[in-house]
Amino acid sequence: METFLIHGEGDWHGEPFRLRHDQKLFLYRWYEHNAAGWVYKQGMRGRPRGDGKTELLAAVACLEFAGPDQFRRTTPIIHVAAAALKQAGELFSQVQIMLGGQGDTEDRSPLRGLFDVMDTRIDYRDGSPGYIERIAAADSTAQGGKTTLFLADEIHEWRGRAAKVYGVVSSALEKRANARELIITTAGEAKGHMPPTAADTIAWKLYAKGLEQRQDPRKHPRFLFDWAEMEPTRKLDDPAERLAAVLEASGDAADLLWPAQDRVDKWDDPEYLHSDWRRYFGNQWPDQPDDFWLSDRPEAWSECESGDGTIADGAPVMVGVDMALHHDSVAVTLVHPIDDVRRAWQTKVFAAVKGKIDHLEVVEHIRSLATSFRPLGLAYDPRFFELPAMVLEEEGWNVIEVPQSPERMGPACAHVYRQVMAGDIVHDGDPVLAAHVHAGVWREGERGRTLSKRAAMQKGTGHIDALIAGVIATSELDTADVAPQRSLVMMIGGD
Repeated sequence: METFLIHGEGDWHGEPFRLRHDQKLFLYRWYEHNAAGWVYKQGMRGRPRGDGKTELLAAVACLEFAGPDQFRRTTPIIHVAAAALKQAGELFSQVQIMLGGQGDTEDRSPLRGLFDVMDTRIDYRDGSPGYIERIAAADSTAQGGKTTLFLADEIHEWRGRAAKVYGVVSSALEKRANARELIITTAGEAKGHMPPTAADTIAWKLYAKGLEQRQDPRKHPRFLFDWAEMEPTRKLDDPAERLAAVLEASGDAADLLWPAQDRVDKWDDPEYLHSDWRRYFGNQWPDQPDDFWLSDRPEAWSECESGDGTIADGAPVMVGVDMALHHDSVAVTLVHPIDDVRRAWQTKVFAAVKGKIDHLEVVEHIRSLATSFRPLGLAYDPRFFELPAMVLEEEGWNVIEVPQSPERMGPACAHVYRQVMAGDIVHDGDPVLAAHVHAGVWREGERGRTLSKRAAMQKGTGHIDALIAGVIATSELDTADVAPQRSLVMMIGGD
């Protein structure tokens, strides 16, 4: 790349292409291989605005089209794409310049004259098979050819028809052995579900997949997730904290492509919303509405992450379940008393599949908890769970009915709020649980204040089931006189 490519449009146009240290580290990972071929089939690199993401993507296209045999396929078919024609043109323009320009106009390109560089396509001038083609996803009618490399720019903007085109082209990769896709993006406009649903954007689905892979590398082993963002606990009213946030998200690009201080100062620019600053310069997905239930200190949940958040086998737990019938999700949250004050939360969420939730799967999961933990009880909302609760009670479970009335839920929600603010609820950083916590808002009523799903999410664009299950389990653990159930303890050989 550095020997044969030049920089595209910008301050360094025509100069020899140079990779930053962080870009080299990414490429070393992207080109890991073994006897079967490339290790990674899919990659996602997330950085703030102005990181040089598009030019890096163009360089990858050139490497796999014009580079050594280790990278170049016998018949490379490379699609470079963005959501709109203008954006696709910007990415393709970088490729055109690197490969000599239209009409061989780039005098400083070492590769000038080797390719026919056209408006939307680049061919080998000697007639060798293969090409690079531009796709504007929103306008494309592509049905997916035998693509070897699919490069997608700023995928957070791929919606509607563009999202369908992504599915078509991505699926077409299965037609070629070792075909791959590489995606670059900045954080999108709003968080989606955890786990994701069909209604979420492509970018959010891939981001959620990356968080899952980061938490457990055994999951999605062929997905390379390279995402940098600011720490969520940064106090951005402090300029020093803003500078640290910029450096965390941008790394080597700061003070090389633009002055970091300029971004720090943008916080006080009246034309910039603070949520936009977090997204554009911190690469952080917006998540807190004005009525967010932890708005007094939005970083409180992140600060509760702890090594103590992992619940060990055999530990006593109160189980909370928030049930649904369909088009929603079900959560089973465990609450473990670490000591007299602190409580560890751990959750499993069951998403609807084709609009339906497998209630039998939920019940079997609850049953399985007795083989791994020491259940103190099962707190549940009687709505939708009355019959399963009766069955579990007959099997020896200590079931505790918790009606979702303001009189019952108001004190429970207030109790958990105080615990989170004090750092007494701890967790292991599970992104699904965090998404449910961050979807909660206060709902004021004549009979008290309770937690609810924010208004914009009432039709299934967010869930708080894990939060509610945690609230009722914590409340019952801290207010009821409970002890491990004899019948269930005997199942796991306890005394």
